[in-house]
Amino acid sequence: MKFLEPKTTKLVALLVAIHVIIRCIIAYFLEFGNDEVYYVKYVEFPDFSHFDHPIMVQIFGQISSLNTHFHHHFFYRLSSLVSSIFCIILIYKITSYLYSQKAAIVSVLLYMSSLYASIIAGLFFMPDATLSLFWLLAVFAGIRFFRKQNRNDYILFSVSVALALASKYQAIFLPFGFVVVLFLYQRILFRKLYLYVGFFIMILGLVPTLIWNVQHDFVSFSFHESRVGEEGFSFVYFLREIMGEIFYNNPFSVLLYVFMFVFFFKTKKSFSKEESFLLWIAVPLIVVSILISFATETLPHWSAPAYFSMMILAGNYVEKNAKKRILVNISMLFFFVLLILGFVEIQNGFIMNEKSNSLPFQKKGKHDFTQDMYGWKQVSDSFASIHQRFPDVEIIASNRWYPASHLDFYVSKKYGMTTHVFGDYRAMHEYIFIQKFQQKPSETKPYFFVESSNRSYKIEDFSRDFSINSTQITIVDTIPILRRNDTIRYETVYHINPKK
Repeated sequence: MKFLEPKTTKLVALLVAIHVIIRCIIAYFLEFGNDEVYYVKYVEFPDFSHFDHPIMVQIFGQISSLNTHFHHHFFYRLSSLVSSIFCIILIYKITSYLYSQKAAIVSVLLYMSSLYASIIAGLFFMPDATLSLFWLLAVFAGIRFFRKQNRNDYILFSVSVALALASKYQAIFLPFGFVVVLFLYQRILFRKLYLYVGFFIMILGLVPTLIWNVQHDFVSFSFHESRVGEEGFSFVYFLREIMGEIFYNNPFSVLLYVFMFVFFFKTKKSFSKEESFLLWIAVPLIVVSILISFATETLPHWSAPAYFSMMILAGNYVEKNAKKRILVNISMLFFFVLLILGFVEIQNGFIMNEKSNSLPFQKKGKHDFTQDMYGWKQVSDSFASIHQRFPDVEIIASNRWYPASHLDFYVSKKYGMTTHVFGDYRAMHEYIFIQKFQQKPSETKPYFFVESSNRSYKIEDFSRDFSINSTQITIVDTIPILRRNDTIRYETVYHINPKK
C-alpha cells in the first residue's frame, strides 16, 4: 500500500489539529446545555444504571472530572473530546483497512464535518460519545473478523458491543447486523462454540442496566416505551426526523451519500461481507427511527451512528469519483462556518438578542434555544448577595429536571445548597432517586424558587400545583441576564416560607 504524499499527510494532520483545538476552546468557554448538565448528576450519584441511559457516560465523566474533583464543564466534556480523537483514528483505520489511505482521508473529513460526530458526540458531555467510540471499535473488529476469521477480533467485537450497549440502547443494531451477515455468508460459524461465548459477553453489557431496572420497577424501559406513542401518523414528527437527520449529519454529506447510493443502484454494485455488515448495522437503524417518527416525536441523533457506515463507504466512492470531492470540501467548510458562527451567536446573540428585545418582561428570551447554554454563571454570581441575605435557606425548588440541573451545577453546589425537583417521574427523571439521598424540604423551613422569563412555567403555576399560599411567597431579587449589553432574560428569585 502506497503512502500518501507528505504534503497531503501534513495538511490533513493540520486540519485535524485545528478541528480539535477549536472544539476544545468552545468546550471550555461554552456553558452546559440542558442534557449535559443533567448527566453530571449521574457522576455525582453513581449507580449501576440511570433513569434515561446506562452507566457508561457516568464512568467516563468520573474519569475525566476525577470523580467530580474538577467542578468545571470543560473537564466533563474532556471525556467526549478525547473519545472523538480515538473515533477519528478508528474511522481512518477502518476505511484504510477496507480500501486505501486516500479513501480513509475522505472518511475522516466526512466524520469531522458531521455535527453529530464532532459536536453532540465529540464535544458535549453526552452518552453518544461513548456510544460512538465503542460502535466504531465494534465495526473495526467486526470487519477484521469477517475478513480473517480471527477469534481475537471476534472477542474484541463482543466486548465493544457490550460497552456500546452500556452506553445507549441503539447499540443493539450491532449484533443484529453481525448475525444477519453471518446468516447470509457464513452460516457454518453458527456451529462454533466461541460464537456463543461472544454473544454471552455482549449480553454482559446489559447486566448492570437490567439489575438497576429490577431494583427500580423497570422504570427506564417503561419511560422509553412511553416515548413510542400511538398517536397516528404525524407529518410534523416525520418531517422533523428527516430534516434533523440531514442537518445533524451535514446536508452536503447526506447529499453525497444519496449520490453514492444512486451510483450503487445504477451500477448494480455487489457488496462484500464487510460492506454488507456496514449496511446491515446502518440501514435498519435509520429505517426504524423514521418509522417511529410516523407516530412519535423522535430525536434525530438516535439514528446518527448509522451514518458512520456511510462515511466509510463514501470514502471509497469519492476516491473513485473524483468530481464528488467538492461535496466533501463544502461539507468541511459548512461545518467550520456553522460551528464558529453558532458559538459566536450563543456568546453574543447578534440575531437572537433582537428577538428578546421585542418581548415583554415576562417573556424575555422565550423560544431562544441558545440561552440554554448561556447566562448561568451570571445567575451564580448574582446569588452571592442573595445567599448572604438569606443564609438559612438551604434548598432551591424546581418543577422539572431542567432547569434544576443548571441551578444545581452553577448555584447550589457553589453555595452549599440543594436543588429539589417537585413533580411526577417524567418531570423528575433521575431526581426521583437522587432526592432519596439529599436533604428534603421541610414543612417549616424556607426555600427558593427561581422563575425564568424564557420558560412558560411561572411562580403562579408552582403555587397552584403544590398548594402554596400567596402570602408565603415574596420576591427576593430579579436577576437580569445580559448578553452584549442587552437584557435577554430575567431570573426572578422567590422566597417561599411555609411557616406563614
